Amino acid sequence: MRAGALVVTLFSLFTVSHALQCWICTNARSNAECLTEGELQTCQANQRACQNEVRTDNLGLRITKRCKQAEACDNNFIQNPRPAWYPAQCNPKVRHTVCRCCCDFDECNRPAMFCLDSLPQCQAIGTPRFGSKDCAFRSSMVEVGSVCSFTCNRGYRLQGDARSTCRMVADNSSASFDNPVPTCVPTICRPAQRAPSNGGIVCTDENRVGSVCTFSCRRGYFLSGSTTTTCADDFTWNNSPPICLRVTCDPPHSNPASGSVSCSSR
Repeated sequence: MRAGALVVTLFSLFTVSHALQCWICTNARSNAECLTEGELQTCQANQRACQNEVRTDNLGLRITKRCKQAEACDNNFIQNPRPAWYPAQCNPKVRHTVCRCCCDFDECNRPAMFCLDSLPQCQAIGTPRFGSKDCAFRSSMVEVGSVCSFTCNRGYRLQGDARSTCRMVADNSSASFDNPVPTCVPTICRPAQRAPSNGGIVCTDENRVGSVCTFSCRRGYFLSGSTTTTCADDFTWNNSPPICLRVTCDPPHSNPASGSVSCSSR
């Protein structure tokens, strides 16, 4: 990692074998003033990042440079695009905002705002089939820091990670979303409903969650049980399947005295 490189995951990089040297100054009104009145300092062993903090006020810039623990510096850096002030926490053109840049090699924080050079972007991330995507970002869905959340339609459940964040890769030369697009798999009730003997069935969405199955019987038969059953959110049917029984009349006819009776089957 060299001049102009961004440091987003400093704490995960290899262990530095020598003490880091960073420029140090406080509230300088320009980068030139910082370098003139500040000093190059050897950082403590646990400080493996150099940080530049650039604030804007009514009089212009205030630049502070320091040694910093790598993870803390990274946590500061990822706040740059957050909308703490409009349009972002880090915007040198807007008063009362603050930008923080991090790097991890000797004298790397000599420039003022090296991390505001062109940032790499992620490839656009897709939307799961039978689901939806909602992304939170400052200006672009593919910018570093963009967070996309995924949900599935009713009748489906998410298989995979529900969130994916656009992050810088280890060498800070490119960016990618840290999780792939999940899939939405059907949530179903078992067993699938069948038409009763001598009857029929119509389901709104087969045996997926939310599907309503309605039963009917052929002429000459009546339904014994519930007319409908629904595939509930716990993947069970809320009613047992009904049966179709033959319609009969009581009492059955018998042969009259000195005669006979004949009944049709319909």
